[in-house]
Order: sequence, then structure tokens, then C-alpha cells
Amino acid sequence: MIGYEKRSVVNHHVLTATPNITVFEALSLMSYNHSDYLFIVNQNQASNASARKLIGIFTERDLVRLAANQMNLNSITINNVMNQKIVTITEIESQDIFIALTKFRNHKIHHLPVVDNENNLIGVITPQSIREIIQPLDLLRQKRVSEVMTPNVVSLTANTSILELTQIMAQQQVSCVVIVEDKVTQIPLGIITEHDIVEFCNQTLDLTIKASALINIPVLSVKAFDSMWNANKIMQTRQVQHLIVTDEKNYLVGLITQTKILEAINYVEILQTVETLQDIVEEKTSELNKLNEQLQREVKHRKLYEAKLRSSEEQMRALFEAMSDIILLVNIDGTKVGTVQILPTYYGYEEEFKINLAAEMVECFHQQQTAPLWLAKVSEALRKKQIINFDYSLQCDNSERWFSANISPIAENKVLWVARDISRHKYLEVALQISETQEREKAQQLEVALTELKRAEVKLVLDEKMASLGRMVGGIAHEINNPNNFIYANIQPANEYVQELLNLVKLYQYHPRFSKIAWFNPRRRRAY
Repeated sequence: MIGYEKRSVVNHHVLTATPNITVFEALSLMSYNHSDYLFIVNQNQASNASARKLIGIFTERDLVRLAANQMNLNSITINNVMNQKIVTITEIESQDIFIALTKFRNHKIHHLPVVDNENNLIGVITPQSIREIIQPLDLLRQKRVSEVMTPNVVSLTANTSILELTQIMAQQQVSCVVIVEDKVTQIPLGIITEHDIVEFCNQTLDLTIKASALINIPVLSVKAFDSMWNANKIMQTRQVQHLIVTDEKNYLVGLITQTKILEAINYVEILQTVETLQDIVEEKTSELNKLNEQLQREVKHRKLYEAKLRSSEEQMRALFEAMSDIILLVNIDGTKVGTVQILPTYYGYEEEFKINLAAEMVECFHQQQTAPLWLAKVSEALRKKQIINFDYSLQCDNSERWFSANISPIAENKVLWVARDISRHKYLEVALQISETQEREKAQQLEVALTELKRAEVKLVLDEKMASLGRMVGGIAHEINNPNNFIYANIQPANEYVQELLNLVKLYQYHPRFSKIAWFNPRRRRAY
């Protein structure tokens, strides 16, 4: 086969057993190795790995047939139920994939053992191994699932028992059954394959349970209008051999298997595909020749454009000469400034002055202090391939002049340096900054004065409050001191007046003229 002669489809790791083992032991061996077949070799030569004479084969379909007949798997040996009519292929014939495809199609088998001249087992070819070899063919992309699917699918409801299911599979000789919701809508719920029956029997479960226990979830399906490539990809990704085919309403319309994918490929169609690819190559070659002719025409047009460009350069040069800016052509030599060319753009009364400025700029390009900075700006413009703006100053006649330069890359290591005098703008900017600074300082001073004024106002209010409080306290003290002073000042005179009155009373008591008064005082009467 074209393109695959160095790749083998033979799998040399095959699962074998002797004919004296029971069916249950064979089932456990197949389940443990995740295999859907078991080759039976001669018992006397089974220990010799280099000479294993093939005498039979036991597959999942044989196990489904036994389960449908409700046979005891522990009491039956493989020798009694294996298939002895084996279709084989020689090692030399296995090198041609199309011979294997023909045997698969004619005998409707899924396993093709490879034997030598003495019928010793060498390996096995399966539809999966062939599909892995031919999967890159674009032929699968061109075919639709509806072209190769099996429309007559055996479908059962989920209430069907496992035993009934195995009996139907054995009677219909199918490798899988689709489980649907009901017979009318035919909406698939899942699929049960021979491998599922093998796993079920390996667990020795009751065959009378419902088929819903074995449904594979989720349901793997493709649409009838999908390409075979998509179906093949899903099978390879999910590692399955059957896919349900549904229509736009998700109703069951068919089934596709690995065998159907292989049947969709034949030698004639592959040759036709190769011829189509050759036609495509020739068409692309023709298109390439046309593109080459078009390129030649574009080269001629480019020469015309170059002539126009030279004319444009002359016009641009005239424009530069009419400009009043300083223009330099700076060439970079590796990591340092190379040549700096002054373009003649100075005419008029400032010609000598601008020539001097340009000469000073050229000197600055090579000075030790300014060269690194200016080189960095030029390198940045060359690296970014865009215009870089750069402001700088020069000392001219004991005065500082400012320039704004536009650095434009015009070649791989060459830039155009256009400098414009912006000293006036800089001076105005500096003056504006000084004015702003002064105004800012005045504002700060006014703010400090305002703060001091507020502080003095608070102090005056506080002093006024303290003075009012002092006056009020003085008034209260005065009102308190006036009666106290009055009392304190008149105590002595009052005491003297009282003593005088008391003395006067005593005199009245002792004087005979006033003795009648004593009768009014019993104490005084007893004294007389």
C-alpha cells in the first residue's frame, strides 16, 4: 500500500490459552486482559513460545451464544465450544493491507490470525489495528456516515432481560443491541455490546435482570450527515467499536462499526484519491507559475516606482533646502556615532548663525558627555522604527538655547535629525514656572497670615471672655463684701450701745425714783 509499506498492522502480543481450560476461566482471562478474543493453541506446544500451533478461536460472540442457551460456564471446556474453522493470513500476505481487508469483508470476521508456513501463531490483525494505520486518509473526510451505516439495527427496550437480549443477539448474530425508550419513538438510551455481556457473565450475575443495568452512559452517537472522519475520531478517542447513528430529531436510524469503516475504503477509491491529489498538485504548480509571472510584472512596476522615488527625493531635497530647521543625517557605526552630515538648509540673514549651531551639534555628537545620551535616542528610533522626539540644550555665545529634535529612521543604521529652535518657548515656560512659584509662595504667605489672624481673633475672643468673667466675679465679691463690711464696721459701736443701754437699765433699777419698776421684775424685787 502506498505510504504504509514500512508500517505493520500485525499485533504480536496475542492472548492464547490451551483447550483444556473451562469457559469461565477463559472469560476471566479475556476480562483481565481487556480482550474480545482468545486464541486456542496446541496443548503440547503451548509452553514453546516460538511454536504455538493454532487450533481454534473463542470470541465474545461465542460467549453470548452460550449465555443465551443458559449453559454452565464452569463445566464446559473451551475445546467443546471454540470455533475450529479459522480464517488465517500468512506473514507475507499481512504486508498488504488490502488482502486483510478483503478477508474481513468476505468472511465477516473481526480477528485475523497471522501464521507461518507450519500454522504457528505469530500475531493477529484486527479492524482497529488497520484503522490506526489508514486513519490519515482524506477519503474518510469525503464519505458520510449515512453511506456506510447499517440501517437495520436490533433495538430493544430497557425492560428486556439480559437473558432475552443474549438470545436475540445469538439468533440475529449481531455484536450489539441498541436500547431505546420505546419501539415507536426509537430514541436511543444506550448500547449493549458483546463485551458488556462478557463483563456481566464474568461477575456471575443473574441473567434475569433488566437490560437497563448494562446500558453504557453517556450515549455515543453521530449524525447521519457527519463525515466518516468524525465517526472514526470518536471511536478512537472513546475506544469503542460501535456508534449509534441518529437523525436531526435524535431518532435511531442506524449503527456504524469499525468493520463498516474498513468496508468504506477500497483500493480503487484510494487510487482515485491519489489521482485527485496529483491533479491538485498540478493545479497548485500552475498557480505558482502564474504567481511567478505576476512577480515579474511587479518587478517591472517596482523599477518604475524607483524612478518616481528618485524624482520624489529630488523634490524632498528641494523642500529641505527651503526649511529653516537644522537637519542632520546621523549614521551609526556599531555601538558609536559614525558620520554626521549637515544638510544645507540655511539661507537668509541667519545663515551663518545656524551653520554655527549645526557645527556645535556635530561636535556634541562626539563629545564624551553628550554622545551616550544622543546615541541612545538614535538607537531607540532605529530599534522601534518610529519617530522619537527629543529636547536638548546647547551653550551658544554664553547663552543657553533649547532645541526639539525629531529623530526619524530612514535606513538600517541611519536617521534624520531635524532640530527646531524652541528657546523662546522654553524661556516662556521657565518664566511661567517662576511666576507660578512666586504666586505659590505668596499664596502660602497669605495662608500663614490668615492662620495667624484666625489665631489672634480666637485669642481676643478668649481674652474678652476672661475680662467679662473677671468683672462679673468682682461685682459678686463687691456685693458680698458690702454687707460684711457694714456688719464688721458696726459691731463695735453696736456693742458699745448695747452696754450703755444695759448700764442705763441697771441705773433705773437701783435708783429709788424708779423703784416701781422693780415690782415689774420679780427677781429685782427679791433683791431689795
